[in-house]
Formats: sequence, C-alpha cells, structure tokens
Amino acid sequence: MPDAVPLPLLFLGLFVFGSVLVGTCLWGRESTPREVDVLFHVKPLVMRWYGVVLCGGAFFVIPFLLRLTGLLRRINGNDIERSFYASFAVECVLVLFFVAITAVSEKVRDGLFEGDFSVQLCMREFLKTLPLVLATGLLWVPILKFLRFCGLPIEVEMQPLMQLLLKGQASVPSLVAIGCSAVILAPICEEIFFRGILLRFFCSFLSVPKSLWLSSFIFAAMHGSWAAFLPIATVGYRLGRSYAESRNLAVNIAIHGLFNAFNFIMAVTYAHCYAA
Repeated sequence: MPDAVPLPLLFLGLFVFGSVLVGTCLWGRESTPREVDVLFHVKPLVMRWYGVVLCGGAFFVIPFLLRLTGLLRRINGNDIERSFYASFAVECVLVLFFVAITAVSEKVRDGLFEGDFSVQLCMREFLKTLPLVLATGLLWVPILKFLRFCGLPIEVEMQPLMQLLLKGQASVPSLVAIGCSAVILAPICEEIFFRGILLRFFCSFLSVPKSLWLSSFIFAAMHGSWAAFLPIATVGYRLGRSYAESRNLAVNIAIHGLFNAFNFIMAVTYAHCYAA
C-alpha cells in the first residue's frame, strides 16, 4: 500500500464525506416532525397470497429452470467472474418477468405509478439514506461480534461479487455488466417485487409501518449477506418510505440505482488505487 493516499481515492473520500454531510443536514433541517399521512398513500395490493408467493418464487425458480434447460451450466465456485455472467443472465430474465407481470396484471400495475416523478425527491431521499446506512453499518458490526461470541454460526463474509470488484480482478466487459446489473437490472426487478408487490400486499392486512419493516427485513434476507443485513434492511425501509411518499415506483428505481452506483464507484475506485 502506498504511503500517500492516491488522488482518485482522496477525491472519492471527500465526495463520500460531503454526501453523508449533506444527507445529515437534510435530516437536521427537519427539526419539526413531518406529517406522516403520506405513509397511508400506499395502495394495498388485491392479489391473492399465492400470487405474491409465485412472484417471489421467481427469484429461485427462474435460475433453476435456466439450469434445467441447459442454458446455464454449473460453474466452479472459485470462478467468480464466470459465475457472475450466469447471474447476469438470470437477472435479465427476472427483469423481463417482472416487467411483463406489471404490464399484464392490472392488480400489480394499479397504483404503481400514480404519483409524479421528482428528481429532487430522488436526490433528497438518496442523500438522506447515506448517513443512516453508515450509522447502521457501524452499529451492526458489534452486534455481529456479540452474536458470534454467543456461539451462533454466523459467517461474516463479503459477497463474492464485491470481492471481485475490490480485488481489481474484473475485466472491462465484466465491469460494464456489473454496472448495468447494479444500476439498472437489480433496481427494476427488486423494486417491482419488494415495494410494488410485497409491501403493498402486507399493507392489505397490516399497518403501513409494520409492512415497511417486514418487507425490509425480507428484502435484506433475500440478499443473503449477514455482514450487511441491517444496512440493507435500512435501505429497504427508506425505499419503502420513498414509495409511500411519492406513490411512483420510478422514484424508487432511481434511488435504488443511485445507491448501487454509489457503492459500485467506490469499489472500482478503491480497486484501481490499491488492488494488486
């Protein structure tokens, strides 16, 4: 590791610090409690429970079917880059599936985009999410250590894709594919299901606050990372609140894409400066 901090990393650090500071200031400006009536603009989903289960099962069934048909082959677990291409193909099919469900099913489409799209709201909610994620990340570390101390078999490992980025081992085509996946594909399919379907389904028989937390924890669990469980749940909660406020899923997709792009740029910059 070089003695001096590389210039790109220095600029990135200043950008991150500035973004977190702006997000903290936005929270500080809300010195008086805002009206929370916007939470109850979430339009309940009228789809039956088995329809929601089938939509959620797509995250598991589609990869299985692609492997069953031979379109995807099992790849050595050590070959992270080739494994990602398989995941990228699955994500493309998932996006097509959820876009088709939205287009075909009036039950899903009804209420998803009834609000106005606001760039200002997207940026505000994105910036306000950053300090919360940082705080929950710092809080989550000692909690994980305590749980492991208590004997719970919790493996705290970074996701393979993030390892690939931080080690600087991804090729240029892989970086392009990872960027598209993180910024475009994942936000679309995850927001349609977790906010557009799951959150609204819970709102049909639970209060909105309970629905927000329940859908957020499921959102975090689906990512399969103990190391980032609480921060991901925090992001899910903020995305749910943003949808409740805007009533437009496009706002959520934009915020989700901004957050993933933020993490992607940080990982690539770090790898460019420090990876062997």
